[in-house]
Amino acid sequence: MRLFPAFHNLRILSKLRLYLAIPLLGLLFFAASELTDDYQRWSNATASRGFLTMGTTLSSLARQLQQERGLSTKFLAGDNHVANQLQQQRIKVDRLIDRFRREISHPPHVHLQDFPRESERLVSLFNKIASVREDIDSGQSSIYFSEVIDHILEMILQMQLVSANLDIAQIARCYNALQWLKENAALEQSALYKLLAGKNFTALIYSDLNAHIAAQDAYLNKFLKIAPAAYRDLLQNRLNASVIGDFMDFRGAILHKAEKSLALNELQIMIGYGGLIHHFKNYVIRGDLHYLKRFKRIHSEAHNIIAKYRSLPNITAKEKHNLDVIENTFATYANHLSTIQRMREEGQPITAIDARVRVDDNPALNAINELSLLTGQFDAQQWWKLAAARIDLLESVIATVETELRQQTERNQLLTASKFIGNFTLTLSIFFVTVLLGKRLKRRLVGEIVGIAEKMHEIANNHHDQTLIVEGSDEISDMAEAFNHLLANLRETNQKLRRSEARYRLISSLLPQQIWTATPDGNVDFVNQRALDYFGLPEEQILKEGWPRVIHPDDLAQTLELWSHSLQTGAEFETEFRLKHHNGSYRWHLVRAIPQHDENDSISKWFGSNTDISERKRSEEH
Repeated sequence: MRLFPAFHNLRILSKLRLYLAIPLLGLLFFAASELTDDYQRWSNATASRGFLTMGTTLSSLARQLQQERGLSTKFLAGDNHVANQLQQQRIKVDRLIDRFRREISHPPHVHLQDFPRESERLVSLFNKIASVREDIDSGQSSIYFSEVIDHILEMILQMQLVSANLDIAQIARCYNALQWLKENAALEQSALYKLLAGKNFTALIYSDLNAHIAAQDAYLNKFLKIAPAAYRDLLQNRLNASVIGDFMDFRGAILHKAEKSLALNELQIMIGYGGLIHHFKNYVIRGDLHYLKRFKRIHSEAHNIIAKYRSLPNITAKEKHNLDVIENTFATYANHLSTIQRMREEGQPITAIDARVRVDDNPALNAINELSLLTGQFDAQQWWKLAAARIDLLESVIATVETELRQQTERNQLLTASKFIGNFTLTLSIFFVTVLLGKRLKRRLVGEIVGIAEKMHEIANNHHDQTLIVEGSDEISDMAEAFNHLLANLRETNQKLRRSEARYRLISSLLPQQIWTATPDGNVDFVNQRALDYFGLPEEQILKEGWPRVIHPDDLAQTLELWSHSLQTGAEFETEFRLKHHNGSYRWHLVRAIPQHDENDSISKWFGSNTDISERKRSEEH
C-alpha cells in the first residue's frame, strides 16, 4: 500500500521541487531561529552601548553633583570663599542635566523594566534643583543631592545590566560597587567637614559617620569579591598611597575625639539640671525615695560611661587623672546617701543635712572642661583635602573600569554584529547555492527526462525527426543515447512501413476493384485511388464519414447489421449493396472483407474490396 498516493501522481518536476523544498525549508527554519537569536544579541549589544552612553552621562552628572554637594556643604559651614566656585559648579551640573534630557528623549530601542518611570522621576528631581539652590543660598541644608545621586546610581546599574554578556555584566557590577564606595566616601567627607566646622559632636552625627564608613567597607568587600584580579590589584595599589595613610590616621583621630566628646557630653548632661546632682539635692530636701532611685540609676550610667572612656585607645595620663576626679566626685555623692538617711531618721533639719553632705562640684566640672580641651582640635580644611585626595584615587580606578566597560561593550557590539551579518550572509549563500544546484539538477535530471517524455509524446503524434542532445556521461546521458537509438530504429521502421504502404497503395491502384482497410472496430482507414475516383470525394471525408454516406438508403440497414456481426464474431464479411457514383447514380457492388489476426489471435485489421457487379445484375434481371 502506497503512502500519500497523491504524491505518486505528481509530475516529476513537482516531486523534485518537494524533495528540494522540504530540506531547504528545514534549513531555513533552523537558520532563521539562529539568526533571530543573533539579531537579538546584536540588538541587546546595541542597546547596551546606547545605555552605556547614557550611563556615562549620568556618571559624570553624579560626579558633578557630588562636587556641588561638597561645595554647598562648605558654603553652609561658613566658607564664603567657595561661593564663586559653587556657581561655576552649578553651571556644569546644569549642562549635564540638559545633555541627559536630550539623551532620554531618544532612549535605546529595548524594553527595560521600570526605566521610563525611573527616568521621569529623575527628571522631576532635576526640576527641583533651582529651588534647592535657593534654599542653600539662604542657609538651609538639604538632602536633595544625596537623594538624586542615589537614584542616578541605581539607574546606572539597571542600564548596565542590560547586556547579556557575562563579562560586561561583571565589569558593570564592579563599576557600580566603586560608584557607591565613592558616594559614601563623599558623604563621609561632607558629614565630617560639617562636624569639624561646627565643632558639635552629637550621637546622630556619629551614627551617620559610622553608617557611611560601614557602607564603604561593605562596597569595598563586594568589589574585592566580584572584581577580576587586575581590578583588585589596581584598587589595592591606589589605597596603598601615602595620602591614604594620612587619611586613615586623621579619620581615626576624629572618630576617637567624637567618641570622647559624646562621652563628655553625656557626663555633662548627668551633672547638669535633671542629672545626678539635681536628684541628690532633691533627695536631701524632700527625702523622696524616687529621687534616690534616679540618682542611683544615673550614677550607674555615669560609671559605665567613664569606664567606656577609659577603654578608648590612646588615653593619656592627664585624661585618666581627670576621669578619676569626676568619678571620685560622683562616689562622694553616693557615699553621702547613708548619711542623709541617718540624719533624716534622727530628725535633723534640712539645713544641717545639707551642710553635712555638701560636695564641691568644681573639681569635676573643671575636669570635664579640661578633657574637652585634651580631645584636641582638627582642621576642617585639612580633612577636606585628605578626603578629596582619597576620592580622586577612587575616581581614577572608576575611570579605568569605565574605559574597560566601554571598550568591552563596543567590542561586544562589533562581535555580535559581525556574527549576525556573517550568519545571515552564509544563510543567503547556502540558500542561493541550493537554489542554483536545484536548477542545475532540474535542467540536468528533470529537463532531460521531461525532454524524453516530450519526444515520446511527439512520437505518439508521428513526429520522429528529432533527437535528444546528449550531455555528460551519466545515467541521464545513457538514457538519452538509448532513446536516440530507439528513435533511429523507429524512424527506420517507419520508413520501411511507409515504403511498404507506398507499394501497397501502388498495387491496390492497379487492381480493378475498390480496395479498402478498416480498424478492428470497423472504421475505414484506407481506400485506394479507384475508390476515390468512383466516389469523387476526398479521402479525408470518406475516412471520416465511412460507408453510410455512399450506401443506398435501402441497403444501409442490412449492410450495417451484417458488418456489425462480422466485427463481433470475426467472421468474413460478404454482401451486395449499391454504392453511389460521383454522378449521383447507384451501382451494385460485391463487397467482401476478411480479418487479419495478430500473434494473440486478435483482429488487427480488416481488408476489403468492392467489385462492381452492375452488369451482372442487369443480365440477371433480363
